Amino acid sequence: MGDIAFKSNFAYMDLETGIVEKRRVDRHFPDWGIPLCDALSGIPIPGYPDHSVEAKYGTEHRCGFRVRGPGLSNAITGNDPLKDNKKIVQCEATDVENAQAIFTAELINAISDEITKVLSVHPINLERKA
Repeated sequence: MGDIAFKSNFAYMDLETGIVEKRRVDRHFPDWGIPLCDALSGIPIPGYPDHSVEAKYGTEHRCGFRVRGPGLSNAITGNDPLKDNKKIVQCEATDVENAQAIFTAELINAISDEITKVLSVHPINLERKA
């Protein structure tokens, strides 16, 4: 068993285009951030039954994620486009010869997809969108 961890931002993303319109949601986010992190902790990751995700609210628009399970590597990129109005980036292995790095990148992309699914239908986000 191993862990990898990430600092993440709650962001505004166009679900149809995958464009991250704003990399940071409102700074006054604690009322929403804590329950959204709670909704993300323990989400099942299709195809990865031996891996788990835990989310913890940090501050303002930030949270942390811990991924736990076998075969993890830190030799991966992030998925943040680093600028507003850019498409979300796919996580990739930084060492293409490393099977664990390739596996981890695929896992992180699956987690990112699941996080998007959960957040897109969460009552807080549906209310905010309305």
